[in-house]
Parts: sequence; structure tokens; C-alpha cells
Amino acid sequence: MKRAAASSLLGLLLACPARAAEEHGTTARSLASSSARAFAAEAPKRKPIRQLPGEEIQLLSKDGWTLTGTYQAAGSSKPVCILLHGGAGRRQDWYSLAWRMARRGFGYVAFDFRGHGQSQNPPPNQPAQWNKFVINKSYNEWDNMREDIAAAAEFLKAKGVPAELLSLGGSDVGANIALKYAAVHPEVPSVFLLSPSLNYREVLTVNAIRKYKDRPIPILIVTAEDDKRFTTEARLLYNIAKQSVGEERATLLESPRGHGTKIFGSDKELAVQILDWLEDPAAFAAKDQIEESTEEEKPAEGDGLPSESDLEQAYEKLKGPDLSQ
Repeated sequence: MKRAAASSLLGLLLACPARAAEEHGTTARSLASSSARAFAAEAPKRKPIRQLPGEEIQLLSKDGWTLTGTYQAAGSSKPVCILLHGGAGRRQDWYSLAWRMARRGFGYVAFDFRGHGQSQNPPPNQPAQWNKFVINKSYNEWDNMREDIAAAAEFLKAKGVPAELLSLGGSDVGANIALKYAAVHPEVPSVFLLSPSLNYREVLTVNAIRKYKDRPIPILIVTAEDDKRFTTEARLLYNIAKQSVGEERATLLESPRGHGTKIFGSDKELAVQILDWLEDPAAFAAKDQIEESTEEEKPAEGDGLPSESDLEQAYEKLKGPDLSQ
């Protein structure tokens, strides 16, 4: 009898820790589940990506990249733009401008640059993502993005878009790439640039904008007052543009805040201004041109353009953290 009682007591003692552990596990799981539900309820929901009006298209560059884009056909005799987003961006960054373009009958091709968005389909032995791109003295994948523009231009040519209706629009590094592409492609009749710089990812613009002296076309430069480094550089490029294409063809717009396509968020009138400029650059420039000058923007003697030493001195003063990295 005593042995049976002792056995029962021992069984009870052995069962208690197991039951306690089971109850503790249940409690822990319950708390974890409750915490997960609470976190899910409190976590901010990511906004869905706003899709551009138009149809999805595929482009193939000559150097083997498959690019995804959006094509919006233009109305009769309306401008057609190739829209180039900034570094680490995507084509949907142009949404604020694109839907207004569609409403006014403008056409466009907006695509994801190689290594960005849905365009991560490289040729063999090439990195698929922009943050792994190689930049050295003999090779720069960012500079090669001009081939992406060429693929979009070929697409529009196949669609029967007249060359005289074509325009390039670029943001951030896309502005630099647009400027360099149009400098050597005479079929491009106008360029607008949001937050261009002297140097993005070793895509340089000074010599490119000097080439416009041989083929003066309308150039619109947009910058923001709080974007200090890039505003100063954009003003310098604007001054060179005036000397290259003439004051009547160069226009500068300054908004309060933002960088690249983000300027649309702080300046609700900017998209309309760009479209007005695209329809009639000369009339727009005559009415709204903003003329700014700084000590760094003194024209050199001779051809009216800043000398290399002038530009080097100006750039030294502008040096700061590379925000494009």
C-alpha cells in the first residue's frame, strides 16, 4: 500500500513538469501569435505601385539586355517622349507626368533601365542588378544605358513616329544619359532634364553639352532649391547650355523641393509646365525663362564657354558626399 502510494506520488511529480512545460509552450505560442497579429495590424501597408497608362512592351538592346517598358501612343502631331528614370528607380517614377501626358494626347515610352525594375535580364556573364554594375576606365554599364535609349528609339521608329516629334526626358542619372545620347543623335529635337549633374556614376555631361553648339536644340533644365549640390551643378550646366544653344533655347525652372521625379510631389505645376514647353519650347522660353548666374558660371573668353580650368575650379567647390551612390 505504501509502495503504491509512493508510486502514485512519483508519477504525479513527474507529470507536473511535463504539464507545466506543455502549458508554458501553449502560452508562449499564444503570446507569439498575439504579438504577430498586433505587429501585422500596426505595420504600415506598402502603397501599391501606380502603373502608367499604356501597354507593356519588351525592348532588346544591341548589347543583349531585355528591357520592360510601357508605351502610350500619341494623338495626331503630338510630341512623343522617351522617359528615363533615375538611379535605383523604375519607370513608374514618371507617373505624375505620364498620366497628364496621356490626358493631353502626348505619347511616350517609359522603360526600366537595365538592372532596374523588371529589366533584370542581362546577356550572359553580366550582373543583373544595378548595384553590381562595373565602373572602371574601360567599362561603365551606366554609360552603356545609351543603348537602352537606342532600343526605345528603334521601337518608336517601327511604330511610325516622326523623328521631329521625339523628345528625351531624364531624371537624375537618366538626365545625364539623355544629354549624352542626344548630343550625338541629331534626330532628337529637344531634351528636358530633371536634376542633371556634372557627373553621375562617371556619366559626364560637360563635353556633351558643349557639342550642342553644332546643333542647337531646345534644352529644359529643372532643379530644386533645397537640392543644394545638384542645383548649383544644374545652374552651371544651364549657363553652358545658354552659350551652346543660345539663351532663347535654354530654359531653367527651379522648384522648392525634391530631386529628380520627386520634384513633381512638391511642385504641382511642374508637369503642366513641361508639357507646355514640349508643345512650343520657343514660346515657353520667351515667357517663363529664369536667368540665374553665380560666380562659378562666368563665361570664358574666346568661344564663350567656360574653360576646363574654370570647370575644374567650380567642381572642386561643389564637391560633397556623392548622393548618387
